[in-house]
Amino acid sequence: MNDSSMSAHHYVHVLSFAAVFTLLGCNGDETTEGMPSAAKQLDTGTPVRLISEEGDFALVETTDSKRYYVDLGTLKSRNTATRDQEGSHTHILSAATAAYVDEPPNELPEIKPRSMEEISKEQLTLNRLYITEKTHRHIIAATNKGLFVDEVTGENVWPAYTCHNPACPDKGTDENPHLFIFIDRSRLPICFACFEAFHLEGATQEVLAPYLRWTRPYELEEKTRRIKQLDAERKRAYRAKKTGAIGMP
Repeated sequence: MNDSSMSAHHYVHVLSFAAVFTLLGCNGDETTEGMPSAAKQLDTGTPVRLISEEGDFALVETTDSKRYYVDLGTLKSRNTATRDQEGSHTHILSAATAAYVDEPPNELPEIKPRSMEEISKEQLTLNRLYITEKTHRHIIAATNKGLFVDEVTGENVWPAYTCHNPACPDKGTDENPHLFIFIDRSRLPICFACFEAFHLEGATQEVLAPYLRWTRPYELEEKTRRIKQLDAERKRAYRAKKTGAIGMP
């Protein structure tokens, strides 16, 4: 190769390096059409501390003191059913998610759907609220945990319920919801306040029907948010299965 060819080759190499450096920027994040690209991916189960919420994203801090913007829907509150509460993390990630350093994109990027089995497995492990039998301590644990004994108080723990009757005498607020548990499985699963206020003892099935519908398990906001995302992912997985885009069990 002659000197002129080597010089041209070196020039092209320098330009290519400069272009890559410009795209990456000082902090190492790529940008695509002015939109930030993920600096890395955080794995399922990564412990993080929630700093703030910004739209569909959360600013979190990992255990190595690095801060990232991640999909808010993937945040799952730490399990409070155990005595082991070491560490400063407030949440873990329920699924792998892209992490952005300086700013998040304008909207959530659409990810390739997982299999139906993976999506359903995650949904079963999303959190719900439980309450202890006597002291009424609130506990956050996985939906599929079943009945268990609180390590802190030694009490039996039951799923929390709430009432959606607009006329419920104990109707709570979003900040302070009306919560209760059913210990006696022989009684009808109807809000206690409604049962007394509307004299439902001995009422017909027709009268009881709406009260049975209004009494439901209490759902955490984080679970409601994530289920919407999982439903959307499930639809995309179904379409991908029909077109043969992904392998399905």
